[in-house]
Amino acid sequence: MLAPPPHILWLKPTDLSVMVGNRMSPTARASAAARPAQERAVATRRRILEATLGCLLDDGYARTSLPRVAARAGVSRGALSHHFPTRHDLISAALEHGFATRLTAMQDALPRERQPRDRLAAVLDALWSVVSGPAAAVWIELVNAARTDPALRRTLRRVSRRFNELADASLASALPATASPAERAAASALVFATLNGLALDDNVGINRDRVSLAREALPRAARAAASARRRS
Repeated sequence: MLAPPPHILWLKPTDLSVMVGNRMSPTARASAAARPAQERAVATRRRILEATLGCLLDDGYARTSLPRVAARAGVSRGALSHHFPTRHDLISAALEHGFATRLTAMQDALPRERQPRDRLAAVLDALWSVVSGPAAAVWIELVNAARTDPALRRTLRRVSRRFNELADASLASALPATASPAERAAASALVFATLNGLALDDNVGINRDRVSLAREALPRAARAAASARRRS
């Protein structure tokens, strides 16, 4: 039995079924032609979402309009509307995109092999990297806008709930194993109330010394909160 030609060896059966000799069938040609178009669509969508986040950061929520985003992304209004028919669709998708990006960054920053005490400080540093900086500025902008925008408020609640679940699990893994669920919940509440408050000052560059001092004290405060019920 003759061995198949070398260029056939790595093909899957589905690839072979649409080929005749060295020539692609019409189905295969259409599929191959569609792939670059799909890749361009994904790249365009990402560019639009990044431009939206940039507008929110630089111009604020009220001035983040569809024409402004289209100009920043370098796409036509029609291309933008094809991906995001309404401003709400655009803002919501940008928020989800930003959340996914920051979540990946947080997971990459989380420690892998450390002692519990060191791990807690590292987890808090990772959480701070998410709630501070430009991402925090965009979040604060959207939180302010959501006060009078019920649809945006629902989106924020959904994203916040998902982030809290993942962040709580990361924090719980760094707290003493003897901490009860109630103690872990108390420590988590303390940590996020503190980080969110510090992020407000950090966002406008005020009280930097106090922000640094509070961050240094936070691991001790979190461990204390996780054992407060046993001490009482």
